[in-house]
Amino acid sequence: RRGRKIAKVAIARKILTRLGTDGRWIANFASESVKSSAANISISTAAVPAVRDGVTGWSLSGVKSFGCATGVADDYLVTAKFPGGETADHLGVFLVDRRAPGVSERQRWDAIGMRATATHGIVLDDVFVAESYTYSLLDHPLRRGAAHYRLGLFAMTAAGHAGFALGVALVSFMVFFTLHEG
Repeated sequence: RRGRKIAKVAIARKILTRLGTDGRWIANFASESVKSSAANISISTAAVPAVRDGVTGWSLSGVKSFGCATGVADDYLVTAKFPGGETADHLGVFLVDRRAPGVSERQRWDAIGMRATATHGIVLDDVFVAESYTYSLLDHPLRRGAAHYRLGLFAMTAAGHAGFALGVALVSFMVFFTLHEG
């Protein structure tokens, strides 16, 4: 258990370093393309164990129908399902570089009001993500309370929203200082 907690802290540090020090924009992609009565709780994007160039990780394949800053953000936080189950215990979050081989954009929205939103989603086709850029949503036993008290989902959501807010703040400061110097 201690190893998993250390891994979660390590990925959180990587995310925060990318946001703060590296000035990268991270977007959140959880929605699935297949809509059904269970679409809000089931994830069909698959994570399969993989090794590339001696690095252990996961190969992701699936379609995310909606996300924030498609094609604009530097990195995507993607939810996918680990092998062996259909419950939330088998979900993970993967930090995917937008330019990684196998990442592409879905067809852009063609509805008035949606065309310029950059929320049209992504397609993942055998995208490799190193183990060090992955964490399980629910990797610790629930001691009391309901399942939503597990922090993994909240950590992913907070990182996605913080990424957007920090990106807006960074651009605002850049514009302010550019105007102030001129």
